[in-house]
Amino acid sequence: MYNILMRILIAPLTISPSQDANMMLCDNIANLLKDEYHMPVICASEGNEFPSPVLHRPFSLFPPDSSDYDAWQNSIGAIRRPFLTRDISSVLSAIESFRPDLVISIDRMSAIIAATYSGIRCWAITCHAAYKKPFSEKNHVKTLNTVLDAYQIPPVTALSDLLHDAERRIVFGSPRMTPVPDGEGVDRIGVMSDFTNVLPETNRVLVYLGDVKGLRTSLQNMILDAFVGAPYEVYVSFDGCNEYTEDNVHVIEDPDYRLIPGSCVIIHDGNPYVSNISAASGVMQMAVTNSDCPRMQVALSLRKTKTGIYLFEEELNMSNLYESYRRLLSDDMYKENTQELWLETVRLGDIKELLRLLD
Repeated sequence: MYNILMRILIAPLTISPSQDANMMLCDNIANLLKDEYHMPVICASEGNEFPSPVLHRPFSLFPPDSSDYDAWQNSIGAIRRPFLTRDISSVLSAIESFRPDLVISIDRMSAIIAATYSGIRCWAITCHAAYKKPFSEKNHVKTLNTVLDAYQIPPVTALSDLLHDAERRIVFGSPRMTPVPDGEGVDRIGVMSDFTNVLPETNRVLVYLGDVKGLRTSLQNMILDAFVGAPYEVYVSFDGCNEYTEDNVHVIEDPDYRLIPGSCVIIHDGNPYVSNISAASGVMQMAVTNSDCPRMQVALSLRKTKTGIYLFEEELNMSNLYESYRRLLSDDMYKENTQELWLETVRLGDIKELLRLLD
């Protein structure tokens, strides 16, 4: 038997848990805490100790603004009153039942609200874009303030104000990839997992496009046309794919993130977790993105740091896919900058830094 050090409730904001960046980070944190004799439990939408309401992006004839962090949280319904009210209740129920010493929120405003209302210590892990000033004040802030008032929490002008109710605010990644304005007092950690090994580069290429919207057959044919017969071993995964191999292309049902170290290039959907692990492994990146804030911020950071390139989903075709990939491999600038980014990232430590913050 061993003594439990702390009871910790982890509450990630999730949309599609199987490939959701927040859920993958949540699982890593939970496993780390268990190994160190803490008692972590998860409050999320499925497959955990305290199930929560399932978040579905609200239907809209016209795509809502999702370009900044606040607008994105609203566009997916996370801070709209019907869902937010139910979600706060689910976290409060978990707090009442589990009685945690600490709540760790991952992009989940309801968890910060519930912890603040309950007088429980709270840490907030967020996308760096949460600290950027929203492009304009939106009506959803007024709606949010109505909910906050019901829990005796002062009104806010942006979600970043709510983050300051947390005891610690944590951002992952190099400051160049995930910049935060001076004076925010964030704790910065390099890597979202506990592996930081850079393996010798191989001829392996990864194409993980789980969040890219498109017909399964057309996406599959596009990738095959671009890569079959190329002098690379290509591992492909996308939503709804079936496992099979054709020549040098291996389609796998679920992305295997253990293949990232040692790969020469990864083409992904702008997933912040995948991008972070790729940076920590010294692997060049190409992102296929839409306008959703977390994915778009990854794409913009790749361009700004000159460690990768990006395409919008609507630009994705066989020619653009192959030409962008070829440009990434042929220009030494991307490789050199990727190696610099790797050093910056791993010097900030990996997820085990959370244990230091607990001391």
